[in-house]
Amino acid sequence: MHELIGDLIGVQYLSPQAKRRIENLLRNGSSMKEVLQRLQGEADRFAKLGKTRVFRDDIITYEDIYNVYYRMMIAETRRDQDPDISAQMWLEQLAAEGYFTCLQKGVYYGFSSPWQLEQLKKNGDTFCFDGTHKVYGHNAQLFTIVVKSYESGFSIPVAFLMTNSTDPAVFQSWFDGLKKKMWDNFRISYAPKVVVTDQGNVEILAIRSAFSP
Repeated sequence: MHELIGDLIGVQYLSPQAKRRIENLLRNGSSMKEVLQRLQGEADRFAKLGKTRVFRDDIITYEDIYNVYYRMMIAETRRDQDPDISAQMWLEQLAAEGYFTCLQKGVYYGFSSPWQLEQLKKNGDTFCFDGTHKVYGHNAQLFTIVVKSYESGFSIPVAFLMTNSTDPAVFQSWFDGLKKKMWDNFRISYAPKVVVTDQGNVEILAIRSAFSP
């Protein structure tokens, strides 16, 4: 019987009141871990006072808090209901703030911050070209250029590209745009000496085409 009750509670949703309380705690500066500890602590205190009936709001999980946080971030960062228009608006703002950006609406979006470009200049003799597929459950790939800091030894991501295309021209456009931004900012013709990657032929050929002497 206890297992059945637990199973039934597990498929229920948090009440709007519980979600609002989690959101208020997050907005007031509490971390997700702190919110979880606080709400679970309150549930434990009620149980010690003899409360026997268990509601869904009494069983707060980290996933519950993350889901509230995720919805908050989506609401605050979305510039338009169309995700492609929203991404374009964000990149336009970033470009105005000195970022390197490149995009073709609905096909690819790339960016690097001024600080990341500086790290590429300082530490970019060798970079790792990494790819992550099915990003956030979508049919998209996230490609990242990563360098290793000579000072700290830590890895630093310095450029990002999100795309749903395997067209070599996408990578060529990204690399060419990045090289142009390095010239505009630092007056250097950037090219790595070594590139480490486990990506396929399309990406490798684009790297060779962009950076070969």
